[in-house]
Amino acid sequence: MKKNILKALVLSLVTAAAANASIVITFENGNTAHASKSVSLSSLNGPLSFSQTGMAGSSASGTVATPPIIGSGETIDIVWTAANDWNSTIAAASFGDFSTYAAGLSAVNVQCDGGKMGVVSGAVADKVINANDVMVMTVDTSALISGTLQIEAMDLFAVNGDDSVDYVIYDASADSVVFSSFGTAGNLSSFLLDNGDQVYVAGSTGMTGDGFAMGKTYTLDVVPEPASIALVGFASVVLLALRRFRI
Repeated sequence: MKKNILKALVLSLVTAAAANASIVITFENGNTAHASKSVSLSSLNGPLSFSQTGMAGSSASGTVATPPIIGSGETIDIVWTAANDWNSTIAAASFGDFSTYAAGLSAVNVQCDGGKMGVVSGAVADKVINANDVMVMTVDTSALISGTLQIEAMDLFAVNGDDSVDYVIYDASADSVVFSSFGTAGNLSSFLLDNGDQVYVAGSTGMTGDGFAMGKTYTLDVVPEPASIALVGFASVVLLALRRFRI
């Protein structure tokens, strides 16, 4: 499995060796509904370049931690879509063929309001995530070759004791669910995503709260691949050797 112990080790090495840095995406205060919304990030070591589709007024700031040194042409693209017929029980029973279950969900529009993102579905056009609504975040890191995308924080807004959240992280390359949590009252943070991976955030079936919305911000970083860590370690050894031979 690609989300493995080695990557956890890399994470700890980066935490110890790299400066504390991250990129923060902030949603706009209000706009029209769209079938999907997306952002694109490049020049990840700075100065950051940001573009959006259907998210006028949104912004991004910061840089990724170093290492890794990332080429200016490397990009991270994120797309948000939504559906309104999520069923917690059926979803949990569909992990053997989750892509088929997800493909059968009924798409609805996505809209931001007050800096938050939610679902616009039928008569319940309140731009939040109610019971059986689901927001889907899909990442495209095909042009990111220097590391792996890490979502440091994806905070939900207005989650209270009456709201329960279903989380599913789908590994596209392995066609499998690598993480799930149903009926959770809390946020999801610190996880790795590869190209095509998806994060499903849904209102649990039977939820009786007032609904919740995606957070005002996403915080992300890029984690070096093991080869990059090895290269940094090798460079450190070479520098140390050169210092020892200095007169």
